[in-house]
Order: sequence, then C-alpha cells, then structure tokens
Amino acid sequence: MQSYGQHVSVDGKQMNVSIQGQGEETVVILSGFGTAAPALDFKPLIAELSPYYKVSM
Repeated sequence: MQSYGQHVSVDGKQMNVSIQGQGEETVVILSGFGTAAPALDFKPLIAELSPYYKVSM
C-alpha cells in the first residue's frame, strides 16, 4: 500500500494525515466503520470544503 498525506506523532505513534485546503478555519473529518481508503471515500466532500477550509483527515 502506498502512503499518502503526512505522518504526525500522536501519543508516541505515527498517524497518517491528509491535509488539503488553505482556509483559516480547520475541519477535521474522522472516518470510521473500517473504511480502507478514507481519503478516497471522502474525496468529493473534501473537494467541496477545501476552497473555504483547511480539511484534515
């Protein structure tokens, strides 16, 4: 599996985070239900939000 996004340290472990958009406010999308590719599943929503917000997933 090819990595995407950037790695950030959370509680001593590495978490893969995708950040898009340039807005001053940040929207954090918390995926769940075992989705294998959340950045792809939520791509349409991220595309709608990213012109106005910084979107993190």
